[in-house]
Amino acid sequence: MRALPKAFASLVLLTALAACATASVSYSDVAPGSTPVSAESSKLNFLGLTPTSMERLAELRDELAEQCGDRGVTGVVARTSTMYAVVGYIEKVELRGYCAES
Repeated sequence: MRALPKAFASLVLLTALAACATASVSYSDVAPGSTPVSAESSKLNFLGLTPTSMERLAELRDELAEQCGDRGVTGVVARTSTMYAVVGYIEKVELRGYCAES
């Protein structure tokens, strides 16, 4: 009889571990400039019903440009990581770059 609760607990643990995963994608642009800048956003997507909007990505791009003023941004690296769970997934987008030298 004691083996049944242990087996059930093992099954629950195995299911929980199998239900979570992480994926990451990176993209790099041109050569770095002088001052590093970054912007990031994280969002829970419940049941995977709402994909990442282009407006959210544009806001991150604008946030980088704002940090550099009128010099522009160069050396941009975009990284997306996704952590899957039973109820959906958490999507994190990170942008890093450098202010262009004037």
